[in-house]
Amino acid sequence: RISIVDAFNTVRCKSIPLDHCTPDTTIQLAEVCLAGLPSYGDVLVYNTGFDSSGVVEVRPDFGSLAILPFSSTAVVFGTCHKPMNRGMSPACTRGLLQRVLNAAKEHHGISF
Repeated sequence: RISIVDAFNTVRCKSIPLDHCTPDTTIQLAEVCLAGLPSYGDVLVYNTGFDSSGVVEVRPDFGSLAILPFSSTAVVFGTCHKPMNRGMSPACTRGLLQRVLNAAKEHHGISF
């Protein structure tokens, strides 16, 4: 499972066989899944600026690969990128965390 955690703390994923994964593997998700769908239903959150037309590429971070103990399934977390310019999606929660960590280190000398 290649997974992301959305802005509502819901894990969203797509499953592909591990032997089909390479360092260049990406999957595509609707961008609205990152911050426009609440955990309680498949409806768009009003006034988020998201619609069903946007797409992000999810690049797996194989450093987060773990075999789940209750099944023979592996899970890996990914980062979300815009397909056109390959830049990090502003709605990517892992990207947001990295920006916060970088700002804490740069502006306050705090590192984790």
